[in-house]
Amino acid sequence: MNKIAIHFLLVSTLVFCKSYANAVNEEVVVIKKKSSVELLEDSSEANRINKKGTVTLGLIGIGPNFAPAQSVQAGYFLNRNNLIMLDTKSGNSPAYRSSTEYDWITIKPEVKINQVGVHYKNFPGNSFYIKTGLDYNHVDYTYDFSQSLYRKNLKSSFTGESLIASFVIGNQWQWQSFTLGCDWIGFASPVYSKITSEKAPDSTESYDLDAFKEDKGYYVSSSSVVLLRFYLGASF
Repeated sequence: MNKIAIHFLLVSTLVFCKSYANAVNEEVVVIKKKSSVELLEDSSEANRINKKGTVTLGLIGIGPNFAPAQSVQAGYFLNRNNLIMLDTKSGNSPAYRSSTEYDWITIKPEVKINQVGVHYKNFPGNSFYIKTGLDYNHVDYTYDFSQSLYRKNLKSSFTGESLIASFVIGNQWQWQSFTLGCDWIGFASPVYSKITSEKAPDSTESYDLDAFKEDKGYYVSSSSVVLLRFYLGASF
């Protein structure tokens, strides 16, 4: 019995020594796992590869703090899925209110808005994007009743400025050079706002004074929705 145990021990020792020697002498090869992303040939993401810049024109929609939809945007691609943009808007804003007297005349405020902003756009998917940014907003407002037959002295005006932070989601489709996109929906809110000059209406009516105060808030310091801003242009 002892002979059998000794024999087994010797055989086990020889096998272990041989395995250890093979392990010491064998060459170890480390294979790096390749990281690859498969893209459809005609997808928007594939068509953004090697793009450096983009220029687009805003057509319709609602911008931050009721800015005109018409805009010019220029962007630089950090890579196919990340983009830094400069966005400028200038023009007359849609009127928030109007006043009609005896059905003779309807007068709307004249509101000129200029905005310039820097935005960051990230594409987590093929065409879907998330965009954040900061816009400088300048407002020049005039509400003139001088042509009215009954309220000739009712004229008000103000200028204001604000910095507006925004968050928007949308889709941007890319062909070889042609670019089409839309800010579907978003939220914009001033982080700073100031009325730089103002002329209140010459009126004792609380309605006129309240409306003037409301307009200042509406165009300068209120939060707003960004909605359905369609744009098109080219990327290169």
